[in-house]
Amino acid sequence: MKPLAITLGDPSGIGAEVVLKALRGLPHDVPYWLFGDWNFARESVSSADFPDIPRLHHLPLPGDAPKRAFVDLELSGSESLRWGTVDAG
Repeated sequence: MKPLAITLGDPSGIGAEVVLKALRGLPHDVPYWLFGDWNFARESVSSADFPDIPRLHHLPLPGDAPKRAFVDLELSGSESLRWGTVDAG
């Protein structure tokens, strides 16, 4: 089965919290890859709601792909993003 590709949405929004809490109800045999910022996601939920999955900094090659993974887009290093702040820019 191919993994689900799940984005966490706007880094300054509630998408990470909603997705990570919803994953608790997902059967253990369903593969998925999360795409978002690792640091923002860790800040948005308790450690109990954060999945114990590998953190990747790039897309894996097809033969090396884990069943579940967090692809870190590393947006938290950007000075233009502020968590929890509405900004049209």
